[in-house]
Amino acid sequence: MKFVISSIVLMFVVGCAGIPFPSGQQQASAWEQFGQDQALEGQRKLSQRGLGGQVAGMTVAQYQAYSQGWEIGRIQYCDQDARNVGLRDFTYRGICDTIDPLFRSQYYEGRFERIN
Repeated sequence: MKFVISSIVLMFVVGCAGIPFPSGQQQASAWEQFGQDQALEGQRKLSQRGLGGQVAGMTVAQYQAYSQGWEIGRIQYCDQDARNVGLRDFTYRGICDTIDPLFRSQYYEGRFERIN
């Protein structure tokens, strides 16, 4: 059981280590761009607590800039053809469900077409 828990913790740490967070001292524009880039990759929005735990000294203003950038990126991500996202074998994490209720089903149509 200890091995399983240790493995899960290690995977979380390694996974988070791969994200190039802006430093806590960078301008709001860097945080906005980071948020936009994350959404354009289809990543879920990070919570302020979760993101703040990864970046020392992160301010509320920086998190707001990240959130604003993420929303801009999400709109751009969800504006693309969902079927093509599935055809390209990208993982869909549900970030468009509230913007376009058909995105998920169209994504899976593309995934299914790719498999067959």
